[in-house]
Amino acid sequence: MAKKQPKRAVKANEARVGPVYQYTGPPLPVPTRQELLDAGINIAVGIPMERNITDWAFIHFWQIAKRGWPLIDHVYGRTDINRNRIGKWLLENPEYTHVIMLDLDHIHAPDIVERLAAWVLDDPARQVVGGLHFRRAAPFDPCAFVFGPDGELHAPVHWEDGLFEVHAIGHGSILIAREFFENVPQPWWAYTYESVERNIFPSEDMWFSYTCRNNGVKMWVDTTVTSPHLIFNLVDADTFKRYVTEHPEVVKIRDGKEVEDEPLPA
Repeated sequence: MAKKQPKRAVKANEARVGPVYQYTGPPLPVPTRQELLDAGINIAVGIPMERNITDWAFIHFWQIAKRGWPLIDHVYGRTDINRNRIGKWLLENPEYTHVIMLDLDHIHAPDIVERLAAWVLDDPARQVVGGLHFRRAAPFDPCAFVFGPDGELHAPVHWEDGLFEVHAIGHGSILIAREFFENVPQPWWAYTYESVERNIFPSEDMWFSYTCRNNGVKMWVDTTVTSPHLIFNLVDADTFKRYVTEHPEVVKIRDGKEVEDEPLPA
């Protein structure tokens, strides 16, 4: 039987219609790992291994592990399958209360686990808390969505620092409680292709968001937690010319004449 189609994600070129964002308050103090453990919050780190990891990203995962957060050992595979594997791993390891999934094509701060967990320490009822990450292609909009007056999901254009509730959440970084996996039926992540002929094919994070909405699980985003998204790009003559146009001060010789340096600021 075909899976029910989740509400689709906003397209990159759709107009923003001003959805309402419900903020809970400003950023919280960042707890230490020991403070979280003393409160009964024990977190494992899952990295969905669906592509190669760059040395730039790897060193940041190493910094997170050095703070004492264990990395879940698993194999390469499709993203939705590996996320489900990580959820099952959490259920099989009862000493952990939460899992934080960190995408390997982002640069994560060493204290990202503690920063997201601060919201759980503040309110243990929060089962899903993520960071605010951005699409790797134009218009580079946030991967956090709220239903607008038109009934569609839209990304914010303006936001405040703090936590706000969303109706769909990207997975650059996401902290999920054990209760979610215990209470919500599998699969927690999936790809759907029923509407691919209309250029609608929600990814696994949209399926997860749809599952959360259907099961009454609220999703939250901390707008101060952002892990830059790594992209692969090409450099050619047009790249250089565009950069020179935007940064003319880098060129010392132009049209056969030396360009004087601009004076340094006082």
